[in-house]
Amino acid sequence: MLNRIILIAASVLGATLLLAGCTKVLDPAQEPMQTIGFNAGSSLLRDENDTKTASPLSESVHMGVFAYLKNGNVGAQGAPNKPNFMFNQDLEYNSSTGIYSYNPTRFWPSSDNKLSFWAYSPYVALPNLLVTNTNKVFTNNSSSLPDISVTVDGHTDYRVTNLVKNQTFSSTNSGINGTVLLPFNHTLSLIDVKADKDDSSGHYTVTLKSVRFDGLYMSGLLRWNSSPNTWEWASQGGARENITVFTGNEDLVHNTPTLLTATPQTKLMLLPQSLSDDACRLHLEFTLSYTTHDDILNEDVQHNIETSRDVYLRDAFSGLTDVTWLMNGHYTLTITIVPNKPILFTVTWSTWGDSHTYFLSN
Repeated sequence: MLNRIILIAASVLGATLLLAGCTKVLDPAQEPMQTIGFNAGSSLLRDENDTKTASPLSESVHMGVFAYLKNGNVGAQGAPNKPNFMFNQDLEYNSSTGIYSYNPTRFWPSSDNKLSFWAYSPYVALPNLLVTNTNKVFTNNSSSLPDISVTVDGHTDYRVTNLVKNQTFSSTNSGINGTVLLPFNHTLSLIDVKADKDDSSGHYTVTLKSVRFDGLYMSGLLRWNSSPNTWEWASQGGARENITVFTGNEDLVHNTPTLLTATPQTKLMLLPQSLSDDACRLHLEFTLSYTTHDDILNEDVQHNIETSRDVYLRDAFSGLTDVTWLMNGHYTLTITIVPNKPILFTVTWSTWGDSHTYFLSN
């Protein structure tokens, strides 16, 4: 009986010691536990001059966040092990309140462990992620960063952050303890299209009816390049598609280019790609109108000539290096219709502040 009592007492004492041991595991910085916060800085803001962003300030923006937990630093040439700390976590930015929120809330681990993050926007519940260079589905047990299969609609920006590595509560890259800065980058090409007429005599009216880009790839594969630590388009594919630039009735003004928009579509945000294939074309439809006087009837006669033209995009954009739209490139194509003469094309583009212009007639 005495032995039995001793055993019971020892068991109770062991339980007490076990509870005490669990309490000591907590890092002092976690008492109380520190919430992981996020901020995208100015990369989520939009004003009227920033035509590449996807959502105006009056709307909420959703992004998918991935986080990798690792003991020690992540190597310079590689991503962390597995995104099993956060996997496609829906993070919402409410522009009216300036608050970034997500659920369930996650907390910073002990200082010996570091977190690395990346994110994309707009958020989808089931992104098409693949293990790099394979057709295997990327999960929270897959290593490194995924290939991202993206299909664009032509009018919505797709943004992604670089890998934000080796973050702790006290050394986050935002400069604010516990808040991770996620600076987004544009991955698409922004295309503006303008149109005018060259008719100084004023004898002709040119009414633009339709502008369309034909034969474009709308799907591609984004892949992480560890040197120079950024995302790149590894490939484009799928069926070639047509994208409407403009439909309507727009009377063009002499030497006054009009920015073309097709309500409710606004900006063209298209997949970076080569335009060299014969399938890539610019389709135009317009009406050329003019008046002559019939001396026999002694009255003016209205003439309306319906015209359609197809031009290779490699010709319209022939001034570009390798005739290719680049990631984060902003291109402005101006179409000038000259009565009874070839159509003129002017293209300007900018990359990191450098401007270029060339002219082409067709």
